[in-house]
Amino acid sequence: MKIALHCKTCGCFISKDKQHVCSVPWLKGKTVNRSKYPNMGHLTKQSQQVKDKCALTWFGKKRPEFSGENHPQWKGDDAGYAAIHNWVRRNFDGEDLCEFCGSEKSKVYDWANISGKYKRNKSDWLRLCRSCHIKFDKGRYLYE
Repeated sequence: MKIALHCKTCGCFISKDKQHVCSVPWLKGKTVNRSKYPNMGHLTKQSQQVKDKCALTWFGKKRPEFSGENHPQWKGDDAGYAAIHNWVRRNFDGEDLCEFCGSEKSKVYDWANISGKYKRNKSDWLRLCRSCHIKFDKGRYLYE
């Protein structure tokens, strides 16, 4: 019976000499020689003690060296729609007061963008109740 070897990373077949080229986009063209690197650390099981120690090392701690603009994946103004909205929710104070109608009894308050350019500047955002936000967006799209 012939045993077929599969790469655990990309799932492709491994040749008899245990070399193959991964088809995962970030590994394209890179060869893995399993005789030279038989384990590379990804097959070893960690003890429960090591797992607990790793989990508690940074649990509940903020890492300012990797937050905001210092984060390696920070995109700045190129961030997407949802990412900017999440950033606004986290960084701007959320008063329960609509800036249009003055309502304080609404269940949901949103941050509405004024210019449509999604800048990270508080003067470019309005705190609105959901009904005013819908009216605001509807009016903006009618006149654009």
